[in-house]
Amino acid sequence: MFDFGKIFGSTAPTAKEIFKSFAEKGATDNITWLAQTFAGNKYTKSEAASLTEEVCATIGKFNTNMRNIERAVAAGKTKEQWLKNFIEGNVNLSPQEKGEYLAQANAALNLGNQVMTATMDAPQMINITQEVNQLMKQDLPPVEPNAQWNRYTMTPVVNEIGQQAMLMGANGMMIPADMMQMPGEEILQENFIEEDRGSVVDEGLKMAAAAAIKIGHAAGKIPFLPKAMPISAITNIACVGVESFKNIGHVAMGKISPIEAVENVGRSMVAAVADFCMTGIPAKLLTPIPVVGPALSIMVGGFLMQCSPEYIQQKIYAGLNKVKTVAKSVATTIGNAVNTVTSTVKNAAKAVVDFIF
Repeated sequence: MFDFGKIFGSTAPTAKEIFKSFAEKGATDNITWLAQTFAGNKYTKSEAASLTEEVCATIGKFNTNMRNIERAVAAGKTKEQWLKNFIEGNVNLSPQEKGEYLAQANAALNLGNQVMTATMDAPQMINITQEVNQLMKQDLPPVEPNAQWNRYTMTPVVNEIGQQAMLMGANGMMIPADMMQMPGEEILQENFIEEDRGSVVDEGLKMAAAAAIKIGHAAGKIPFLPKAMPISAITNIACVGVESFKNIGHVAMGKISPIEAVENVGRSMVAAVADFCMTGIPAKLLTPIPVVGPALSIMVGGFLMQCSPEYIQQKIYAGLNKVKTVAKSVATTIGNAVNTVTSTVKNAAKAVVDFIF
């Protein structure tokens, strides 16, 4: 497992200041506050404006994707079917280009997930930065040159991408115990677990989480996050982290079951992956996402935990213990299923794991 206490400790002071600033912003609107936050952390006015615009747009797309997935599920479809329809309608590539990209994206996510699964079961502490660096050096398997891609041949690939997303979501809900022993401060007074998605508070927490990761990353405090990772990817992962925390809280309050929480977070990861595909993040850069994503998601949970009143901390702790067992079971089941993708990916994952151990 990773030394989350060490990773979290280096970014926690910055995150705490950002969440405190959000809690005390008064009548200032979220967008103005976010631009001021970036500008106050070594970004020029134009850089701050550009980052703010992209963070806000990404959160808007994430929340829209989540609502659309929930509608699709309510209408009897799966999140994988929603993802397939989304990619067909929103990714601006020819069917052949789309199929090749999805095949590469699936291989990249599978490689990262296999390494993450091996790490989660490791008996000793692992250096996450070293692991991500090794992953980034791996070549993805070449796409079959004669493969004929169309909406039908893409279906199984999209289904597997959906499963990869579900696995990442489950891994991100296994928050280690040492994260729970961080000293907290009652910065966020209201019970934000109850906030609806898209509300001013929910949106602000996602902005604050994205800003904390981006600013910490720029200051060299998150060495495992590749420098090339775009702000849209960081923001999507921050959104997943906030959704995870709220779902754990809903379990503690008896509103949903642990399996429903894991399913909801799986949907949030599908929403994030949909945006990765739409914005055309290079498949190669998706390789570390199954490692980086859950790690950052856990960090966001730690930020929120640190800033919450004690009664919310106790609720989260109770909910987490219920969710972790189910998340582990789901991760094991899906991990066994997605490990059958290709022998090339397995060999690449084995090479990374052998290096790490």
